[in-house]
Amino acid sequence: MKKYIALSFLLAACSYNPLSKNPVAKKDLLEKKVQKQQQIENEFLFSGDKKVVESYFKGQNIGFQILPVRESESIYQVKYSADLKFSDISSDLSGQLDAIEPNYIYDKNFETNIRKWPKDKYFFQQWYLNNVGQNAPFGLPGKRGADLDVMKLINDGVRGSSKVKVAIIDTGIDYTHPDLKDNMWLNEKEVNGKDGVDDDQNGYTDDKYGFDFYSQDTTKLWYGKPGDADPRDENGHGTHCAGVVGAKGDNDVGIVGLNQNIQLLAVKIFGADGGASSADIQRAIYYAADREVDIMSNSWGGTTPSELTRKAIEYAGKKGILFVAAAGNSSVNNDVEPHFPSSYKTRIDTTKRVSNIISVGASDNQDNPAGFSNYGYETVDVFAPGVLIMSTYPTDLIKGGKPPYVVMSGTSMATPLVTGVAALMIATNPQLKGNPEKIRQILIDTSDSSPALVGKSISNGRVNAYKAVNFLQDKSLKLTNWKTDAYKIDARGFNQELVDVRHKIKVDGAKAISAHFDFVQIMEPFDSIYFYDKDMRFISSLEKHETVDVWSPIVPGDTIYVRFVNSKLKTVKMMVNVQANTVKECDREGGVMEYQNGIGTCSMDSKDSSGDGSEVFNSFYSEGFTIDKVKYAL
Repeated sequence: MKKYIALSFLLAACSYNPLSKNPVAKKDLLEKKVQKQQQIENEFLFSGDKKVVESYFKGQNIGFQILPVRESESIYQVKYSADLKFSDISSDLSGQLDAIEPNYIYDKNFETNIRKWPKDKYFFQQWYLNNVGQNAPFGLPGKRGADLDVMKLINDGVRGSSKVKVAIIDTGIDYTHPDLKDNMWLNEKEVNGKDGVDDDQNGYTDDKYGFDFYSQDTTKLWYGKPGDADPRDENGHGTHCAGVVGAKGDNDVGIVGLNQNIQLLAVKIFGADGGASSADIQRAIYYAADREVDIMSNSWGGTTPSELTRKAIEYAGKKGILFVAAAGNSSVNNDVEPHFPSSYKTRIDTTKRVSNIISVGASDNQDNPAGFSNYGYETVDVFAPGVLIMSTYPTDLIKGGKPPYVVMSGTSMATPLVTGVAALMIATNPQLKGNPEKIRQILIDTSDSSPALVGKSISNGRVNAYKAVNFLQDKSLKLTNWKTDAYKIDARGFNQELVDVRHKIKVDGAKAISAHFDFVQIMEPFDSIYFYDKDMRFISSLEKHETVDVWSPIVPGDTIYVRFVNSKLKTVKMMVNVQANTVKECDREGGVMEYQNGIGTCSMDSKDSSGDGSEVFNSFYSEGFTIDKVKYAL
């Protein structure tokens, strides 16, 4: 994965898909664009006393501007005129501020080459709602039932609720679109008030449908705020995301959204082209949180974390807001290569993820993971349809009077689908309002398991809207009863011989099982740890090279096989070197004598005391693992 900052706007997952008349091969669905700009020059963000920054620049006679991001939290954006490196400024100021970081850029990395517009009503093309085996739009036939199971909800009269409010943090929304206009959030005081006046006194003048926080191309302020009050979509991505969440249904127009009744708040952080800065993103999150939304939908991300963005997300969490985030489009394991904001850990305990975030991967109409989707059985919660998704598009961007609907692919498309399901859950079960952790857990526990998705996410499957919405009413869908038992396997030190070791772990009566590793040391490409189910069907491999705390993927059934394979390459693999006079003495110590230029070295594993009476296996070059417990569902 390219380590370019803020990369994927729409992380977007945004891959706008070319709509050709021929079936599109998976490998051809996306065309990646490399983002070269990593951060905005001559800008940075900080948290702390702004007098420190003012004094710093005044002392050097440098022109500067300080703009608030969240004044109540002492978070600010700085623009300055001199040719100074951020690293030098950070070095000078970091000890005097709570936090200081670049103003990162997040940008889209997928887009369409060709657009062809549908010519009819499109519900049948919305395979993600009701997959009966039809072709995806300009794609391949699907697998019956590989969908969100929405038809049952439609037949039950589940339509959502205008009491549920969702923020689409994206490129904005076409709030005049025929399928969206009736479901837009309206700031009644501003709509019925006087232009140029902050009628509701929320600090944002004329924010009738939301707010446009995109501020990179101008130094002008809107009544003292970066951005402006018109969140109209100039790109198309945000309108597409909004459509799957809440396009108006039963109106003989276009598509059907998951919620035919809802409030969609337009929070714009991207312009027509280019990226979004972390300053604008943070302002947007705080704004949406203060509008008391229930859910934030975030189809953007990157590989570089921002402490101040994490802080904003946790602020939303304290207000009971679910933060739905795209897992990314780089085909990588987020357990190994974290993606943000979907992979944020808490500041206090870096082993725990931020509790109000749910991370979403993308699946296709066969219930397979999309070829572009990121995955991770520790950091991705669920999968949802994200390939060839039909939805709304801005009317202003359509030429020739064609219908304003397009097909796109990406985790960007899967993310608002999960947002839409969560909104239905709150509409049907008001007691879930303000409880993002419980919503996340229900979505995980009610997902439909798919063999191709096992080991790819915590849920091992794809979201099922019907089960999630009816969870609290249907006792048959209750949370699984998980138990944890001690279980000891010590398989360390496989560096003297070729091995292919398989350990079988079985718990009678278990419906699913997972093993916990309290030590792992492998060297790729020479070592591998694989997981199999009871029938020795491959599930996944362990991709963490060194760790003292990791769970295996949850494997359906009562049995999991753990397989360790290594290669005997002593000249490549190193161990701890100790002094030994003879080969026999080295062998007696459990080492391997190696000679180079006539000089012998005894290489062996090392153990030392941790200070509490126990021994810690601390060789950096000794392969193997230990398991200390298992968890299983009954």
